Amino acid sequence: MSEVTQDIIKTLGGYAIFSAAFAWLLKRIISHFLNKNVDKYKSLLEKENYLVIEDLKAKLQIGNFYQQLQFSKIHEKQAEIIAKRKTGVTSRHLTQFY
Repeated sequence: MSEVTQDIIKTLGGYAIFSAAFAWLLKRIISHFLNKNVDKYKSLLEKENYLVIEDLKAKLQIGNFYQQLQFSKIHEKQAEIIAKRKTGVTSRHLTQFY
């Protein structure tokens, strides 16, 4: 090969090696910043999810409390009605015998 072609090959080889090293370095820098942003975003999402879950738990507990309150009132009314009917039945039976 002639000297000119060897110089061209050396120059192109040097540029290729430099370009590959620069691309690798650029890729590493971009990956580092993207991973850093992904970690921040991931922790932000975890915090938001935790807050939403806790809010939903609180709402469920409030709903459960109201439901228990309603059922306790219903049971009280049922007990009153049963007690009234029971006393009415027993008083009728007692008046029949006397």
